[in-house]
Amino acid sequence: MVVKVGVIGTGAMGRAHIDRLTNVLTGAKVVAVTDINQEAAEAAVHDFKLDAKVYPDDTSLLQDPDIDAVFVVSFGGAHEATVLKALDTDKFIFTEKPLATTLEGAKRIVDKEMTKPRKVIQVGFMRRYDEAIHELKTKLDSGIIGKPLVVRASHINPDVAANYSNEMAITDTLIHEIDEMHWLLDDDYASIQITYPRQSSKVNNEGLRDPQLATLTTKKGVVVQVLVHVTAQYGYEVKLEVVGETGELKLPDDGFAPIVRTQATQQTAIETSWVKRFLQAYNTEVQEFINQVAQNQSPIGPSAWEGYIAAVTAEAGIRSQKDQEPVLINVATTPAFYQKKQAVQA
Repeated sequence: MVVKVGVIGTGAMGRAHIDRLTNVLTGAKVVAVTDINQEAAEAAVHDFKLDAKVYPDDTSLLQDPDIDAVFVVSFGGAHEATVLKALDTDKFIFTEKPLATTLEGAKRIVDKEMTKPRKVIQVGFMRRYDEAIHELKTKLDSGIIGKPLVVRASHINPDVAANYSNEMAITDTLIHEIDEMHWLLDDDYASIQITYPRQSSKVNNEGLRDPQLATLTTKKGVVVQVLVHVTAQYGYEVKLEVVGETGELKLPDDGFAPIVRTQATQQTAIETSWVKRFLQAYNTEVQEFINQVAQNQSPIGPSAWEGYIAAVTAEAGIRSQKDQEPVLINVATTPAFYQKKQAVQA
């Protein structure tokens, strides 16, 4: 079965998904696109030589009975409305993060999905599909370093767009680590605290504090510290280190370029694009989703409930930004609808 896909949002991320669905992965065909900018949607059809309809909006695209699955790749604030409308159809749904920009919105999606016979939503948290991160989790789960005690992580960007706000440091950047650590440790969060170190002189966005340090404490007592530094200038990278009872696990350097040793110096290039850094992870997560849809099976990747947990934690983080005090996190017990274990294959 070839999965017929409709793509909602043809900006940079939407075009990246169209490219991989059309030219890299197997089992899918993009048959419909839409974007708030119709010229962008038409350009995507032209540039990728698609045999696809261009719809004026998400509502009309979702009414197409020939579409098996939709990719929601519009701007974050539009995700909730589109996903809720998609849940009124029989289509599978892959939505990029965030599931919704508010806690209430994420809860509305979860509540509506639970009225269906099975799960149909996958949230695009691609970190779980990165080979190095997946291997680190495999070793952690094996008990090779004993129980995890402390996690140290960094999320570094060279710079951000002019519309990037202080809250987006949580909802667009830290949101990846929020999901990643919840999955990595298989542990729920108890609290979050955001603190502001010395302000970088490279910040140009009004109201943005950078860097920021997030400290999350889990129910089992693990302390997770994440440095978010989005105007670091020098490049893009993520760092991860887990300290256990009897050892440590550390994510290796990206290793995408050779180390140059010459004239008493050593140099290595640093990636500047998160898209390139996680290209393999994006491909793996989307192929897995397509494979499940082709078999008419529920997605096994990050669920709407996990998107909801991320939203709860992010909302608490935004509250902590206001006074830099710890904020307690309370998430209800996972509903039975979402309790089946989902094994991610890297």
